[in-house]
Amino acid sequence: MKRIAREDRIAGAVIICSILVLPWLIPLAMRPLLSPSNSILNWLPDAEETVQLVELGRTFQMESQPKLICSWDGCSLTDPRVDLLIQGIERRDGWEAVSGRQLIEQMVLDTEDLTFEEVKNRLIGSAIGPDGKSSLILLTPPNSVAITDAINIVYRTAEQRCSLSKDQVYLAGAYVNQHALDQETFRVFFPFSVLAGLVTIVVAWICLRSFLLVILLLVSSVGGVAYGLAALSLGNVSMSALHTMLPALWFILSVSAGTQLLNYLREAVSDGQRQPVASAVRSSLRPCLSAIATTVVGFLSLSVSRLVPVREFGIWATVGLVLATLHLYLFFPAMLTLLRVSRRSWPSRARADSVIVWMNSRIKSWRVAIVVLSLLATIVLALGLPNLRFVAGFYALFDPDATIRRDLTWFEEHIGPQQSILAILKMPVEADEDFVELITLGGKIHSAIEQNDSSANCISASQWVKFPRQQSGMAGVIARSTFRAKLASKSDMMIQAGMLSLDRTTMILNVQLQSQIGQEEDALRRIHVVAQNVLDEHPSMEASFSLTGYLPLRNAIRKELRRSLGLSLLLTSILVALAMWVALRDTGLAILSILPNVIPIVFSFGLLGWSGVPIDIGSMMTASIALGIAVDDTFHMLVAYQRQKTFGDGAVDRALKQTYFPILCTSLICGAGMLVFLACDFIAAARFGGLLATMLMAALFGDLVLLPALLMIASNRSKVEDQ
Repeated sequence: MKRIAREDRIAGAVIICSILVLPWLIPLAMRPLLSPSNSILNWLPDAEETVQLVELGRTFQMESQPKLICSWDGCSLTDPRVDLLIQGIERRDGWEAVSGRQLIEQMVLDTEDLTFEEVKNRLIGSAIGPDGKSSLILLTPPNSVAITDAINIVYRTAEQRCSLSKDQVYLAGAYVNQHALDQETFRVFFPFSVLAGLVTIVVAWICLRSFLLVILLLVSSVGGVAYGLAALSLGNVSMSALHTMLPALWFILSVSAGTQLLNYLREAVSDGQRQPVASAVRSSLRPCLSAIATTVVGFLSLSVSRLVPVREFGIWATVGLVLATLHLYLFFPAMLTLLRVSRRSWPSRARADSVIVWMNSRIKSWRVAIVVLSLLATIVLALGLPNLRFVAGFYALFDPDATIRRDLTWFEEHIGPQQSILAILKMPVEADEDFVELITLGGKIHSAIEQNDSSANCISASQWVKFPRQQSGMAGVIARSTFRAKLASKSDMMIQAGMLSLDRTTMILNVQLQSQIGQEEDALRRIHVVAQNVLDEHPSMEASFSLTGYLPLRNAIRKELRRSLGLSLLLTSILVALAMWVALRDTGLAILSILPNVIPIVFSFGLLGWSGVPIDIGSMMTASIALGIAVDDTFHMLVAYQRQKTFGDGAVDRALKQTYFPILCTSLICGAGMLVFLACDFIAAARFGGLLATMLMAALFGDLVLLPALLMIASNRSKVEDQ
């Protein structure tokens, strides 16, 4: 009686401390959700492409570039609604707006020797549609206006002055891209993360059939998530759209661990333990800590990636999981103790037990066939692994039906290509003659690129120059001298437009292409070959040429995805096998534990390879995480098997009967919670959730069917050797 009173005092102290910390915990937990950060430049900050882009932003006058591009069906050079929109926008302080017609007229004034029609033709594919009529409006909000506010101002002005609804207006540009990612950051958390939590709780209730236990699990798991978010806040981590999946993941894993703890509590009650909660905690400590260790290995293996979002996801997922587990093992047993849950009646599992007995007899009869067929299926699916295709970049993150992808498609159909490569042409310029050679060489590369790819559209300083006809004698000298003088006078305009560096030694060619999702490397190779051929024809100019921009950066990210997937999966497999060997102290069982968990990964990624579905940043992370999570149930099964071996024959049968229910519950809880993200427009979250759920369901087959079959074969072999 005295010992029970001591347990109550400890439990009460834990609950009081948890309540007292809430005023500090809640604000810290909310802060990361209110400060999203989604710039793709933060993905590979040390990559050459990123460094070049940042340096270009400093070297060229890119701050004044339009942040928003607006258009609609019927938006043409003569559409009166264009002037109405511009008038409404320019009434606001600091806003700048330029229509397609105004752009042409300004370029005519700046170039002097080009007519309206010539300028219009040169803008086709960038500001003017291929029909020569469709156009757009370039908008530059002041830096003091928030991105979301700027976009809403455009929509509201279009509705008030042009009678255009939000669905009729198409937007593109840097602000739109940033806004789309920031919006998905909030949408992934609410409603999808919240909905995933609700689904998890519903599945937990179906498994436990106790409102009290489910409520206690809910409170304990939410508290663990709050500690994880507080750690992000203290670590000064800004939430990206990828990071917003962390709360749901912590919650689901916490509920899963709580379900395992309740299974040990049920056993302690059935065994007649005097302090069943304390006994359950002690019994679950070894398998649960080992299971958490393997999950942590899966998370931490992502830290080998050079991609910052992936690396941070792995590190902070680990921190949050450790905090959530620590909170669960303190708060949950304290609540179970104070509410005397162990004295309540537990739902009967007689029907489920009879099903598992029947299934176990089938496994025993077909154990060899199960193993052979599983291996054959794995080999067939593994043949699809070389076909895996990786995609990266901004638009690959969104569902094709998402608004931003819809707008991109509209602009590519009605105006021109929107995916850009920045071709950097450098040459020593010490006199006006050298400057002429730079612009001339740029013009030749410009023409060669467009001739090589009819779908490409190139924007450069050369297109605003009217090169003189080749003439000999005095007429040629005068023409070249006049051209040199005109070109020198236009250099300020080129610098202002962001096409020329301040020292006039570097020229940018903005090569715009149709969407090249998954085909970036081929596009870069074609352009580089074309440009290099032009340079080879003029070796005396000492010019250098390089490619940068978001499309090359996407290609670098795509390569890093492939490297990160292989390296993190290899590291996870090795460390998980080592952890299992240390925990189980049995080399044979450690080897057996890997096979049922590697097969689901090969199964899932093999299907992706055969089906041609690309792997993005969300898909890439699932392999290591799934292996780390799935092996948890395997470990619980093998620990039970080791314990039952001491009681003689039938160890596999007894271990399966003891562990099948928590294994089934935890797999269903994790899988159902992750499946919710399939409805998300943010492809990275959708594929992460869907693929992780698929792997966990495949791992369920591995734990409840394949692993028992392997253990039965191993047990029979041991008996034969002993005889």
